[in-house]
Amino acid sequence: MSGVIVKGMSTGIIVPHILSLCGAAIGQSGVDYYAEIHTKPLNSYCHTIGMPFTIYGMLLWIPVLFNLSHMQYINIQKFLYTSYMTHYIFMNYAIGGATAVVYSVPLYYARKKMNSTFLYLEDNGSDKYSSDWEYARMHLFIKGLMVSSGALILQECLGHWLSGDQASRAEAVPNAILYAMYYSISHMF
Repeated sequence: MSGVIVKGMSTGIIVPHILSLCGAAIGQSGVDYYAEIHTKPLNSYCHTIGMPFTIYGMLLWIPVLFNLSHMQYINIQKFLYTSYMTHYIFMNYAIGGATAVVYSVPLYYARKKMNSTFLYLEDNGSDKYSSDWEYARMHLFIKGLMVSSGALILQECLGHWLSGDQASRAEAVPNAILYAMYYSISHMF
């Protein structure tokens, strides 16, 4: 098992306990808190459809914030996926497993996009210090930010506004970061 996966699994187990000690709603109580403003089926299903696009975009823009190598970007994607899914599987193996399957799709496509972008550059002799590399990083950052932001805006407008649910709460953003993916699948169980 690669070191990135072991670190991701460890993070997925340890960080929720640390957050719990800090007073954060963790586990099912965290999901229940997130669900308080996602009461209508239309809103919930908008999140089921929209969150994979949000995660795809985030898996593009978060890694390229750092000036790293191509494989380090892939490792960041793998670490994030493993951390979240480990936490979710420990919460409920059936829902966590279903979430892992659904969100393996945006991970696959984000990894594919990252590979196609940087392998092309590497094959043509560019390294992480070249202007081509910087352009590629900026392109992925902008594309990822546009996809994730667009998906979130559609979820907020269509899901919350059209369904009549309350707007998302600013103070609940940390909770949403932790449980939006899990909720997008769990409401169907």
